[in-house]
Amino acid sequence: MDINLFIIDSLSPFFSPLEKNMEYNWSKVPFNFLEENNLLKPEYKDTILNAFESYLVKVKNLGYNAITIDELCRMVIFNFYSIKIKKKLESYIDLYREIFKLVKNNNIKIYITTDIMFYNNDIKNFIGKRNKNKATSFLLKLAIRQLFNEFPEVDGVIFRLGESDGVDVEGDFISSLFIKTPKQCRTLIRYLLPLFEDREKHMIIRSWTLGAYSIGDLMWNKDTVDKVFKNIESESLILSLKYGESDFFRYLNLNPLFYYGSIQKIIELQSRREYEGFGEFPSYIGSDYEKIYRYLQKANNLIGLSTWCQTGGWSHFTKLTFSQDSSIWTEINTYIIPQIFKGEFDSKQAVYNFADENLGVGNGQTLYKLLKLSQKIIRELWYIPEISSKRLYFRRSRIPTLLWNVWDNIIISHSLRRILKSLVLERKEAIIDGYRALSKIRKLKEYAYNIGIDTEQFDYMYDTFNIIAHGREYYLGKWNLKIQDKIVELSKEYKIKYPYGFHILIDFSLVQPRKWVIKTIFKLAIRTRPEYTLLDKLILIRLSSLIYILVNLKRKRKTKSSELLNEKAMGIQVFFK
Repeated sequence: MDINLFIIDSLSPFFSPLEKNMEYNWSKVPFNFLEENNLLKPEYKDTILNAFESYLVKVKNLGYNAITIDELCRMVIFNFYSIKIKKKLESYIDLYREIFKLVKNNNIKIYITTDIMFYNNDIKNFIGKRNKNKATSFLLKLAIRQLFNEFPEVDGVIFRLGESDGVDVEGDFISSLFIKTPKQCRTLIRYLLPLFEDREKHMIIRSWTLGAYSIGDLMWNKDTVDKVFKNIESESLILSLKYGESDFFRYLNLNPLFYYGSIQKIIELQSRREYEGFGEFPSYIGSDYEKIYRYLQKANNLIGLSTWCQTGGWSHFTKLTFSQDSSIWTEINTYIIPQIFKGEFDSKQAVYNFADENLGVGNGQTLYKLLKLSQKIIRELWYIPEISSKRLYFRRSRIPTLLWNVWDNIIISHSLRRILKSLVLERKEAIIDGYRALSKIRKLKEYAYNIGIDTEQFDYMYDTFNIIAHGREYYLGKWNLKIQDKIVELSKEYKIKYPYGFHILIDFSLVQPRKWVIKTIFKLAIRTRPEYTLLDKLILIRLSSLIYILVNLKRKRKTKSSELLNEKAMGIQVFFK
């Protein structure tokens, strides 16, 4: 293992002019919020550039030597575009020129992100009755060639192929899934790769997939990886893998693909934890990443890492990393990653270094105690260890280890109660452990006070986790009206006290099917090993999309949680394609 590429996202500066506490999609730059009268707002340009200037200095000082910038479709202009689109893109290209100049002045590499594939009305009209595969591939190649010609300082392109824009995304360009099979993916790579090799640029393919279509298990299935990459040898080609077989959750084993194949790889890490509060409270990840670093010592061809310090998720939590309204907890996680993966320090010493530089010499021990205890609380209360430690798969996806929290939403519902009770055996112990972990938050507040960190956030953390603890009691305890009333009361008080806190989605409506039906479904449909069963091959992968449609039609009413899953990201239906 020889890690020399330390990439970090650059989303924070682009958000700097925008209104706080609004709901945003943090998967990429929210271009439609930056525009007025069909152009980038002129006053926003200086704000973004000033934010970039300070941001770049900070991340470079931490040891990051490369940066991702969104996105390809805003950097190129096709001849067939309307005058309206051309003028808008010209206003963005002027901004990008100045950003790229700042980046290169700091001796930082530039990687441009893109979905496969972005579309607008002009592109759709151009494709028209042409062969969609050939026309789309041609346009993508044309865009990359134009990018390299216009911006030779760009070092490479990062491709997202297994996820596209969410159903709630608006703007001139909306992406949708184009790659559906391993063969199609391999063909596209071989078609585009010479362009990168000729210019000595990097072509980085993200393996992140949501289980849609036969390419949907690329992130964990070595057979699919072979179908895509086998015998394609190139110094320009890199495979980017998240550290686990699912999204950025805890309780995940290291993705075994790091040990497989000869292709160059980078590992994706997340410091602004999108499923653990978005930096609103401590969610220390240092010990986990140190363990990952040790496991990677014998990994094949790992050449770099990519840290997500702002990117990821949907929420109204708008702390911007390395800005005036930053999160110290996200900054700590971001700070320690290069120190660990350069092999310079272990996670404990990295925390001590952060404390010396930011809180004053001598505060490292207390900060480390705070972070380790917060990590323990997260693992024991935010997650349910007995469930989260299970390795479960459905169709082409590894099931998340966290089911009751989605971004800035805490879900407490009868339907989820049915599912969780079927997965947990030691229910009484889990409830007790939850409340025991809750009580430890008071100690975090004491540690924070001793080293000069704002303590009010720990009252907010306690009140949030208190709802989680009561939700666990509802999920795993014997049913009674008292716990339901308590949750409703806590939720009402919470909303008044924290109008910009988590959304508490409560639905105590009784649902079918019965518990034994759920257990039967789980036994048949959920597996504990990644390898597909005969049932998967014959029925679940082929027919589950039809089953989903039938179940959806039969459903008599929508729940808050089902609306959330269908109206954010790509919608739950993508898991059944």
